[in-house]
Amino acid sequence: MFGCDHVILDAVILCVFDILNVIESSPRCATGPRPWGRHDDVFAKYLTDMEMESKVALRRVYAKHLGCLVSKLGITVVCHLSRLLRVVADYLQVTIYVNIFVYFYLHHFFNVVFVLPVLIF
Repeated sequence: MFGCDHVILDAVILCVFDILNVIESSPRCATGPRPWGRHDDVFAKYLTDMEMESKVALRRVYAKHLGCLVSKLGITVVCHLSRLLRVVADYLQVTIYVNIFVYFYLHHFFNVVFVLPVLIF
């Protein structure tokens, strides 16, 4: 995903996770502890690509879909939480005064992360 056009990336990101739900059962359906799966691999790669991206348009696309991907992973996102928060903090520091949309997308991400545990318990 790293280094492609922002229009293509915008269309592909959600398709990847939808295809993963067909190939492998959704991590939201886990009844107990589960091993590291393809969803985790793809999300780890997503975070790596997010971290390495320097183009503003692509950073906006990555931030736009972050909340949706976190909600697709469900509570299993806890495995990625330390790295996820580090990437989000980097996005907040770098994008000051550059792109206000990134702040809106990250606000959506924080809503998903902090509302998700309340809905589960």
